[in-house]
Amino acid sequence: MSSRFLVSSSRISTHRRCDNCGVTIDYVVWKQCTVCEVFDLCPTCAKPDYAELLPETHNHHEYWHQKLSKTEPITDECLKWLPVEEAEKNGREARKKIKQKKYEQIQKEKKIENDYEVYIVTERLKQLANELSTTPQETELNQLNALIAGYHLQSFQRNIRVLSLDGGGVRGYMPIKILAQLIAEKFLSSPQQFNPNDAAHKEQFKTAQLRFTDQFDYLVGTSTGGLIAFCLAINHNILDMMDIYANSSYYFKRNYLGPLIYSKYDPSRIHHKIDEIINGIQLKDGTRLSAESATLLDIHNLLNPDNTIDDEKSISIVPYRSNSLEFVDDKIFTEDLEPINELGNLYRVKREKVLLITAYNTTTDSMAIFNTSYAKHWGYRIADVLKATMAAPTYFPPYEVCSGKKHNEHFVKDGTPELYIDGGVFANDPELAALWAIRMQWKKSVNYHLLSIGTGCYNTTLSSSTWGAATPTTDEQTVTGVLNRHNWTDIGAVIDVTGSMSGCYAQINQWVALSHSNKLVQCFVFFNDGDDTPDADKVIGSTGGLYGVYTREGMAKVLETLNTAKMNGNGGDSSENDVEAIIFTITGCPTCENIIHIADNEATPRDLILLDRVTKPVKVIVCKLSSSSLVNPKLLDIAYKTGGSLHTLDLDVETLGSVKVGDTIKVGTGTYRLEASGFVRIA
Repeated sequence: MSSRFLVSSSRISTHRRCDNCGVTIDYVVWKQCTVCEVFDLCPTCAKPDYAELLPETHNHHEYWHQKLSKTEPITDECLKWLPVEEAEKNGREARKKIKQKKYEQIQKEKKIENDYEVYIVTERLKQLANELSTTPQETELNQLNALIAGYHLQSFQRNIRVLSLDGGGVRGYMPIKILAQLIAEKFLSSPQQFNPNDAAHKEQFKTAQLRFTDQFDYLVGTSTGGLIAFCLAINHNILDMMDIYANSSYYFKRNYLGPLIYSKYDPSRIHHKIDEIINGIQLKDGTRLSAESATLLDIHNLLNPDNTIDDEKSISIVPYRSNSLEFVDDKIFTEDLEPINELGNLYRVKREKVLLITAYNTTTDSMAIFNTSYAKHWGYRIADVLKATMAAPTYFPPYEVCSGKKHNEHFVKDGTPELYIDGGVFANDPELAALWAIRMQWKKSVNYHLLSIGTGCYNTTLSSSTWGAATPTTDEQTVTGVLNRHNWTDIGAVIDVTGSMSGCYAQINQWVALSHSNKLVQCFVFFNDGDDTPDADKVIGSTGGLYGVYTREGMAKVLETLNTAKMNGNGGDSSENDVEAIIFTITGCPTCENIIHIADNEATPRDLILLDRVTKPVKVIVCKLSSSSLVNPKLLDIAYKTGGSLHTLDLDVETLGSVKVGDTIKVGTGTYRLEASGFVRIA
């Protein structure tokens, strides 16, 4: 075990956010209001006087006092520096009162509005399940179940449509061809007579393209897909974009000294093309945007003409346009937001059209999903964002991006420049970024429709020098599918990366990157069953081939560890050391609350004898389970004997604790009987 893996962190994981700037508070002390005990300020925001904070922050603080029926005036004296233990305890007690009030409100209104309220109702259901059954409780139980059922039925009224475009460099020609064909066939009256070289026909196509794009709520892209998504968002004719890829040798000019000095290609021509496209954007008043000054706020306003936001207003609504933002369907907007001006509704906004572009920040070692609906992203120039997502490592140099403000139509930098590279480092297929944005911004069940267009495929091998994840196929979505439908945090992830799991590498790479950014995982352990050790020489409990890394060590270190484990795993594709890896994870990261084992259904663990040393429940995610195969009973044993659960792409088995010896259960298409030694498949 690496000594570095055992080094403790000086950071504190609190899950609390600053009520002024919205950042996660991970310090040992911060300021808290001693009256309401839920209003928190990080050390940075706590330095100035309370009166100097944003007016909206004051409103937010008053909102908490209203929620808790506090009548005391809010002054500087209300805010005290508190250690993490006291602040957390105060916050928990205050939030219990808020939850109780919210529950009473739900009961009164007989309606659940979002996932947070589902959580409150579910907590109450758990309490009722542990209490003795009485008639009033049965009535309440039935009422709550009906509320949850009604809430999920509402999701079918909320249709969210997503267009996701993969990265792939010059292979961006492929999605443009697909899109052009689709638009012509669906939205042109005479697609057979369409001539892309005819000026009148091109204008007709541009109108048809707008009709196509108007169907989508989210447009998301990585690398070359980010540029195409942007062009669709501003209705730049994608037929004109074909020239970029048809003349790739011109736009992607080889820099013959690049590999020795900087990069393989000179980005100046593609950068000039990006500027040219932005300079061509004409607003309704006849003015044009400029690549020198156009920001993501300008693109937000272009996409949402009925909800434009000027520079002055953008400053005042920053606290409400962050992770707390909640979109509300325009069809039920009036019903949901009465009265609209209440403090509690400042975070709620009528649904918007959103552009998402991914990149990777090498300065902070974190993924970035630039979002036109987030206020903190409005200060970035769209030209910089596009050039950053196109900066594929070794092909183009990293691109420097800095936030700023517009002054007299000139962009003035006001931040520290940071270096970005191609978003394909963590998400060549960016659909997961879009689904995460929907989850964060809608905060309730939705019925989403996803159109994901790739750039074709070619045979390649994965290596530590390969930047960007390959795109998972439809059959390889188990990991992302399971984790996307659960709210697990503080995860210790135990991941099988033996050669037989190579078909799942793409989804593992994607999830590793996304979970790192959102701080869901405390540590990863990648195991390959003893590196190059022959099977005959492997000893149960000390087989090795275990590679542990904390997420706080940085994304680059996590990816390096993952790739090292893959490359060294030449010795294990038969029975493997799953349990040894699980024990290694629990020992190395005792603060992990959720142990998740990403397992190979086709490889049986050889070391189940060690299960009595596993001290935490294990959630087993079963990979490589086809429609014609059955769950490996030994994976059921791991879940059952540790008090955990088992998960497939379509199924969550979370009731194993109630199974007794002699009982039979059905998992998917298989039937299993629990015997004294473990589960046995009987049909």
